[in-house]
Amino acid sequence: MSLFSRNAEDLPGISGTVRDGSRRERALKRMSAGDIVVIDAPDISRPLAQQLIDAEVAAVINTGAFTTGFVPNYGPHMLLNADIAMVENAGSEAFDKLKDGKVGRLHEGKLYYGDRRVAAGDVVDEAALEASFDEANANMVDRLEALSGNLVEFAKTESPLYIDGLGIPNESEPLHGRKVVVVSPGEGHKETLEELKNFIREYEPLLIGVDSGADTLFEMKYGRTTSSVTRRVLTRRPCAAPVA
Repeated sequence: MSLFSRNAEDLPGISGTVRDGSRRERALKRMSAGDIVVIDAPDISRPLAQQLIDAEVAAVINTGAFTTGFVPNYGPHMLLNADIAMVENAGSEAFDKLKDGKVGRLHEGKLYYGDRRVAAGDVVDEAALEASFDEANANMVDRLEALSGNLVEFAKTESPLYIDGLGIPNESEPLHGRKVVVVSPGEGHKETLEELKNFIREYEPLLIGVDSGADTLFEMKYGRTTSSVTRRVLTRRPCAAPVA
């Protein structure tokens, strides 16, 4: 029997049952007061933070960052206000050494089973949290300013299109009451379209290709008649403003 097993109460840090959150729904159902929960939740949301607070967990170890700087999120503030210890950037490899339900100890950003360290990250305090939140706020403002500039430029160059409809292809396919999938050339759009193949087969939505997204539809055989259903590519016209 290890020293930790005999005298856990004498060792520094937070002791509690460790919950492996790699399967989040299962972990959320099993966690209870005093647990140490390890999750993969970059930019942790308010609903998830509230679930952790309601369960009265003692600590949350995030394999990513509680705030990545992409969006300002309030989930970390909720955890901090609830006096829940937070450690971030532990890395996905932390899940490899976890044993769900085993008692562990969290001290100075490191998680131990007995005297064996199984995970480590950065302790999140109020100062670090505020700095991350301010950075995310500034980044969002920059993106909104860039988007506004794109919209102004679009209004200057494309007003005949969105005011009078000049340049919109004549299309016989009905749109009213029909599901529509817009394919734009964003990162991973081919993979996303592949994941939607069952949806497309079942609901036969109208597929709209934007810029090189139209080429992707043709490459994946959606630009021609398949299964007695004609799926048309409405436009290959470049778009000044990004399409989500």
